[in-house]
Amino acid sequence: MKKSLYIILLLFPLLLSCQKEEGAVDTTLKASLWAQDEESATFTMKGKTLSGNDSYRAVVTFVSGKEVGGIDWTPVIQGSPSWASVEEIKIRKDFDGTYPGEDMEVWYDGISITVEPNLERARRFNLLISTSAGQEFVFPFLQEGLQNNPAIMYEGEDVEILFVPEQIAIPFETNTPVEEISCDIEYDDVAQDWLSVLKIEADHLVIEASQNEDESFDRSAILTLTAGSQTTVQAQTQVVVKQLRKADYWFVYGNGINDGILAGDGVMLETSGNSAGMTAWFEGEEGIFLTHNSKKAGFPYYALAADGTVVEIADESSPLPQPPVMDIDGMKNLRFDTSAMTWTFERVSTPNCCPDSEVGNYPQKDYPTEAGGYKTWMTVSLHWDGGSDLSPYKLGSGLVNGRTTGGYGEAASYDSRNPQYDTRENGGVIEEVPGLAEKWGRLYSIYEALTGVPGGALSPAYVVNYPLENPFTDAVGRKYTNSVLTHASVQAAGDDASVEQTYPAVMAQVQGICPYGWHIASLQDWKDLIWAASQTDGAITDVTYAGIADGTVTGAAPVLLSKEFGEYRTNAKPHSKATEFGFGLFPQGWRLYKTGYDYGPGSGDARFYTFIPLMGNAVSNIWRMQYTGGNDIVINSTLNIGNVSGCAVRCVKNYR
Repeated sequence: MKKSLYIILLLFPLLLSCQKEEGAVDTTLKASLWAQDEESATFTMKGKTLSGNDSYRAVVTFVSGKEVGGIDWTPVIQGSPSWASVEEIKIRKDFDGTYPGEDMEVWYDGISITVEPNLERARRFNLLISTSAGQEFVFPFLQEGLQNNPAIMYEGEDVEILFVPEQIAIPFETNTPVEEISCDIEYDDVAQDWLSVLKIEADHLVIEASQNEDESFDRSAILTLTAGSQTTVQAQTQVVVKQLRKADYWFVYGNGINDGILAGDGVMLETSGNSAGMTAWFEGEEGIFLTHNSKKAGFPYYALAADGTVVEIADESSPLPQPPVMDIDGMKNLRFDTSAMTWTFERVSTPNCCPDSEVGNYPQKDYPTEAGGYKTWMTVSLHWDGGSDLSPYKLGSGLVNGRTTGGYGEAASYDSRNPQYDTRENGGVIEEVPGLAEKWGRLYSIYEALTGVPGGALSPAYVVNYPLENPFTDAVGRKYTNSVLTHASVQAAGDDASVEQTYPAVMAQVQGICPYGWHIASLQDWKDLIWAASQTDGAITDVTYAGIADGTVTGAAPVLLSKEFGEYRTNAKPHSKATEFGFGLFPQGWRLYKTGYDYGPGSGDARFYTFIPLMGNAVSNIWRMQYTGGNDIVINSTLNIGNVSGCAVRCVKNYR
């Protein structure tokens, strides 16, 4: 087999030239190595070829146009390393003839390369073949080594520096001696040669930026760090460095912004004229601090005072003012007047959400989580109507007993509201069940529950896409991207950690119309609640994302039910410890855009429906939790956002 292979290899250049179209012939001289045993140009650490031979042997061939061979040549190892050598040899090939007596042997000019064992890192060398006419051909080789190959890694974010001259230390990880680490700089088109590498240490390098006088453009460069020498294999990592244009910059520290008072780098405020500001999570009462045209902590700096002023802290002897008081930890807009040296806070919240003054009207309970913490739930559904100022429609509606009471069919959107389909408080004629919504919770369309736009438990259309921005920032400042997510995809993702890594939106804390500091229960919240219920009733098993997203959560209902549920549905039997567990699930029913109110407490088929603010198996669908009797609850991804014009909202206190 090898003999015929060699014949094919040696004739291959001729075959290629014969297949060319008529015209000019490329007479450029080309050299090739046809290795014995199809060897690759790699040696092992022990000095063997990958096939286990003591040397790398190859036929040297030359092609120029249609001419093959006839070239005088000499081989050497570039640099003449002591551990590698090459010699000219003759390589014999035996060919079997077609008939007896036609067998023959052919001798070819070739090379033999040997290397010594390598106890260091992998190393490279080149075979140089020179012809008598002065042409040179280089063939690269590699020998594996005993020691690990060079490696270097920068895992930080892009480096951003101010317009002023500044020295920056950039950390990296490597296994390579510092003398084998180098740095190259590639600049953008804005400016050149504004960065200098001052020194390279074992785990970091120090760069220095010159002053950026340009008031219009930032400038950037890419640092390429290379580990390894020319004779070894090399590794590289890159760092993007951006220098800001010349302008006025302020940076903020403290109260959830970073690790504490003047710790690390500050977060840059957005500046426009005499106004600077940012949107972020603020917490605690340890103070909020600013620096001017410096990201680094140091004097002078500035402190926000409780009276709304900004006080300069010139040196260590300067007293700190009384810091701002955080009423509730959460997302806030900080606005800073750089001329008047005053500041204001504004909550980042949903319009018409349940106010702080109403929170005390809701029973609350802490439920343990499998991770060892706890989550605080309101143990009844939300019953905030938006207040007396909302007109003509309230947020949501009360509870209705009837079956399929009013509906707009599958119209894209209603031309006008039909009072026959609305409750009295929303300008209609339908009577609500007295006193139930005020205790157990109202019905809200998914659209109004997420946006705060009052609709009297009616969606603006039969088909409504997921209304949150994409990507969006949740109530605790974490950013998420919405995407279609089926319960089958959740199951396929693996264990809980894998689900949260692959689909982090299962943890998103979306405020909606819950009070500031609270959010609509996420898929993670429901999973944790069911785990807490399983500690009361051991019949609840497989409390994982994959388990609860299966569609049916077996045995989970009895512990969650209120005793009142059983008064409206015969096969809704609360657990003996359901009152102690205290979650209080009540049959609020729902309202559909298409067919109207249904499944209310006195309907004869009492049910509970709520949504989970996680995009479902289509952009117009959302996740749900529902209970329709028996011992099981259902969690899946198929609730239609537009058609489900009224369902319950459950709120959980924010956590970080």
